[in-house]
Amino acid sequence: MFECGPGKVLAPLSGRISPQLEGLALEDRASLETADYKMMIKPGDGDFTKVKEMLGKMKTFKGWAVDAADGFIAELDEPSGKQFMVTRSVKAGDKGVVCDSAMSKPAKSLDKAQEAFAVCGTLKK
Repeated sequence: MFECGPGKVLAPLSGRISPQLEGLALEDRASLETADYKMMIKPGDGDFTKVKEMLGKMKTFKGWAVDAADGFIAELDEPSGKQFMVTRSVKAGDKGVVCDSAMSKPAKSLDKAQEAFAVCGTLKK
């Protein structure tokens, strides 16, 4: 069950409705911003198959700088210049967490993208 809005009232009650039901408030996001990039952190399962297929079809897609089981770094040659899309999943306690580039501030160099990928790998609950 997903709760939309800032209240976080229904999501915690989902277990009372049914023990098998898990509640997540869509507000449960965080971000990590540096001078060089911004990463969004949210609950997720880490299945990037569809995202990778979509990226591979983009005209601006140049290749995979990192293509790992837990994430990737895609190189894009956008009209505004080279940028890197970073996506990685980690386990935070017993929950899955996805950390990915904010399109408003992607990494502009491979070094910074690799730094972001490494930082995402250190997330813990």
